[in-house]
Amino acid sequence: RAYYQTSQMQYQLQPNQNQLNIVLTWTNPQGLKIEKIYQFNKADYAVHLSYVINNQSNQLWQGTFVSQLTRKDISAQTTGWFQ
Repeated sequence: RAYYQTSQMQYQLQPNQNQLNIVLTWTNPQGLKIEKIYQFNKADYAVHLSYVINNQSNQLWQGTFVSQLTRKDISAQTTGWFQ
């Protein structure tokens, strides 16, 4: 399982900004670097997600993209983003 790192613990879209990018980075011991970029725009509620894969090793790398979205059963007392 990949555990991504980020440069900050909190992010906030400033009044003079139209867009906020949050970059999460994971690098394996062989030098494969993956950036997961969340983009938030002031004009809408959509969250855009993109990936940058940078093979910094000297070996050929091949992969398959797999994504999963699941919903948890959340009690009525819990608040959060995705309910």
